[in-house]
Amino acid sequence: MSGVRTRRSEDKDPERSTLEIRPMRLADVDEVALLERCIFPMPWPGQAFVHELKEGPTSFCLVARQGSVLAGYLVAWFVYDEAHLGNIAVRPELRRRGVATRLMERLLTEAETRSVRRITLEVRVSNIQAIRIYHGFGFKAVSIRRGYYVDNREDAFVMLRESPRPRREQWED
Repeated sequence: MSGVRTRRSEDKDPERSTLEIRPMRLADVDEVALLERCIFPMPWPGQAFVHELKEGPTSFCLVARQGSVLAGYLVAWFVYDEAHLGNIAVRPELRRRGVATRLMERLLTEAETRSVRRITLEVRVSNIQAIRIYHGFGFKAVSIRRGYYVDNREDAFVMLRESPRPRREQWED
C-alpha cells in the first residue's frame, strides 16, 4: 500500500496536483506572516505585507497555493525599468518541488511584460541552495554587501540579472 496515492496525499504534493500562483491578497497576510516567522531569523512583520498590498505602488506580491495550503510567496518591486526581488519563501516541507521556480518564472514574465532591463536581489553568502536557483535563472553575483544581515552580520551577495534583449528606446524616431 506504500505506493498507493490517495486523493488526500495528492492534494499536499505540488508535483501531483495543481500549484496556483496568484497575486497576494489581504486574506493571505496572516499565513504569509506565519510562514515568514517560521523561515527567517529576521522576519518581516505582517503589517509590512499589508503595507505592500495597500500602499506599495511599485509592489509585486505573489502567493503559491497548493489547494488550501500556502506553499510559498514572493515580494518584489518594479521601479521604472528595474526590479528588485525583496523576498521569496517556500514552506520547508514543500521545497525542491518547483514552488520557487514557478514563483521566479512568474516574476520574470512580469519583468519582460514591463520591459525591465535588470533585476537585483540580495542573498546570504551561506545560502548555497538559493544562490544555485538564482544562477539557474541567469543571476550573477556582482558585489558583496558586508554585514548586510543585522541578526548575525553575515555578508550578502548582490545578484543581478540583465535583460537578455535590448530595450527599444521610447524616444526613437
